[in-house]
Amino acid sequence: MLREFDVRPSTILRHVGLAADALADRDARVSYARSAALLNACVQATGCRHFGLLAGSRWRLEHIGLPGEITGSCATVGEALETFTTYQWLNSSGGVAFLSRERGITSFGYAIFEPALHAGIDQIYDMVMAIGVRMVRELTGRPGWSPSQLTLSRTRPDDVAPYRRFYAAPIKFDADVTALYFPSTFEATRVPSGDDMRRRVLEAKLLAVGREAMLPKLHRMIRVAMIFGLTSGDEVASAMALTRRTFNRRLAEYGTTFQDALRTVRFDVAQQLLRETTLSIGDIAGALGYAEPSAFVRAFRHWTRTTPGAWRERHMRTRSNIDPLRRLLERFPEHRLKFVVVDADDLPEILALLDSLGGVDRSRVLLMPEGRTAAEVAARAAEVAALCIQHGFRYTPRLQLDLFGGGRGV
Repeated sequence: MLREFDVRPSTILRHVGLAADALADRDARVSYARSAALLNACVQATGCRHFGLLAGSRWRLEHIGLPGEITGSCATVGEALETFTTYQWLNSSGGVAFLSRERGITSFGYAIFEPALHAGIDQIYDMVMAIGVRMVRELTGRPGWSPSQLTLSRTRPDDVAPYRRFYAAPIKFDADVTALYFPSTFEATRVPSGDDMRRRVLEAKLLAVGREAMLPKLHRMIRVAMIFGLTSGDEVASAMALTRRTFNRRLAEYGTTFQDALRTVRFDVAQQLLRETTLSIGDIAGALGYAEPSAFVRAFRHWTRTTPGAWRERHMRTRSNIDPLRRLLERFPEHRLKFVVVDADDLPEILALLDSLGGVDRSRVLLMPEGRTAAEVAARAAEVAALCIQHGFRYTPRLQLDLFGGGRGV
């Protein structure tokens, strides 16, 4: 796809810290955050704001290995979608597919729970929903199939024509849930490639893979439970087929509690909805499972020391400053970007900025340890140097402290 835009894939891959042949092996794993950064970099390099939609529209079941094969071997659409949501965790560490039925309508959706994800969320949702439609079309052999409706947890793009052409269905942007909807009776549609014997063989192979780890599964279940207004420990424990006592004991083995996990997921989702949609604070509070907006505001203030509204406003100001900075970098190709770093906790913000800028050569990014004295800088030097090696950045010392010390006037 990048070549269709006259963009060299190797350049984009290196930009996000991947090897030029990172995608050559279909079984190779790329982290969720890196995948989001890659999609965002593709948008910046191509100028195509619906790149994620294009990528999803070319998806095939065979692209996800065993989970795709077993999905295609199911007898009906409903059975296939159930199977896909069961095994989807094997291909995604930061998002969860879900299937729900209510009043004769089935919703097949996706929710992100990857922590500290700052860029590429809109492209992920675009891509995954296009994949969902492609999946149903491939399963049924009906290339013109369309859902009854589609909702996306992202702001409305300037150009909605590509979305209307692909989905051929009503689309609601700025939604609290990302999903496609269709009559539940459609689930009985037969899958031409269905093969019960093949399915049993593939299920045996998948069972040999093992079970999902406890904490990722918990975050996945909490994210889905929030969509349906279920945020109590008893409800989530039941969904995981555990007694509450066993549930608590298993979490204690990982040094955490249900409330800690719930707070983590709520905070990440709150940031996503504030940043990626124009939903009101009240609507976001409801989406997170709070009975009252005031409870959400109090919790958010505890997390960030500011209100949701102020956080959103600050984020929008930061976003609006990206274009002038990008133009400045383009005007001066020999530029350098220098960041003062305390520790690894500063990296997500730096990576998010670089993703937003797009096309930044990482060898032109300098990391400098924070410190007012040479001793303070030296104490952080090893960790910052390791971060540079890991992410392809360059290390820079605070030479003035080494030469002149940290006194007044230096």
